[in-house]
Amino acid sequence: MKSPEQFGPQSEQYKKQEEIAVASEELFEDSEMKDLEKKDVRIEQYEQLIGIDEATEIREIVSALYKPMKRMLEPVLEKINGGEFQLLIGEDASGRIPALIVRKFIDRAYKEKHLPKIQTRFIAGTTTSDGGMVTKESMEYRLKYNRPESYAHYMGWDEIPSVIEEKKTKISAYLDEFMSAQSVSISDALIVTEYISSGNGLVPLMETLREKNIAPTILSVYLGFSWDDESLESLSKIYGGSIFYGHGSPAPKISRKNTLSGVTKHFSDLHAMPVRSLLPGNERESILAKMTIARDEANKVAERLIAEMLFPEEIK
Repeated sequence: MKSPEQFGPQSEQYKKQEEIAVASEELFEDSEMKDLEKKDVRIEQYEQLIGIDEATEIREIVSALYKPMKRMLEPVLEKINGGEFQLLIGEDASGRIPALIVRKFIDRAYKEKHLPKIQTRFIAGTTTSDGGMVTKESMEYRLKYNRPESYAHYMGWDEIPSVIEEKKTKISAYLDEFMSAQSVSISDALIVTEYISSGNGLVPLMETLREKNIAPTILSVYLGFSWDDESLESLSKIYGGSIFYGHGSPAPKISRKNTLSGVTKHFSDLHAMPVRSLLPGNERESILAKMTIARDEANKVAERLIAEMLFPEEIK
């Protein structure tokens, strides 16, 4: 396993992942092209490429975020209108689209207050591919009962004991580098994820924020059925911040849809990686089509939230 220093802000791997993370945000901005005619032509071409049925399914998955996201945002609307959040962190991979929607919403609110756009970064969640938290105990169980040794080695599970602390080291270095580069001091951050199941996947990020005296507010579009008011309050104390969610349900359809988010992750990585970079050339155009349609629909969800929550008087 690489030492923490090899993942520091000056390392080549760190810089490459940061460049990829920033570049992968551009598709959402691209969905707001001023040349709407060209945009519509492109969307139509992508819909034809993957088929209308699949394109419709993608739009339904993303549009389903509207109601729970509206409920999720309502408790923090006053703080958003007051410009209180200085940093938005989206939990990759499945939390990317909800985070992009929230970013667009906040940017519009801040624009009305003549405030700069909110600083936005994406950090990979610390969960395994099947949704479990990475801990020494959970990995011992997986290795003993339900995972072939070769697969566990491939996933890096035989190196688990130091993964959590290493992940915190990466996050800490990343935030330090970000605040230094931006010449800012962050006291309040908004964390966006699509789903809290066990709640453990955010722990390395939450612990790092707490150590830096950054108060987190966590927004989760969906919340697992296992949570009640008492257990959620306990999780809030562990996180060191309030948790607001949109809907209690099983994992939403957008979870683990990396062809829609456009990124995929390994639990020990700081940033997720573009799905397209891992596929052969003949499959990349299809992935781009799905990503673009998903972001186009996400843009519509954001615009609807903006209209109904920031300018309700204009639609009466």
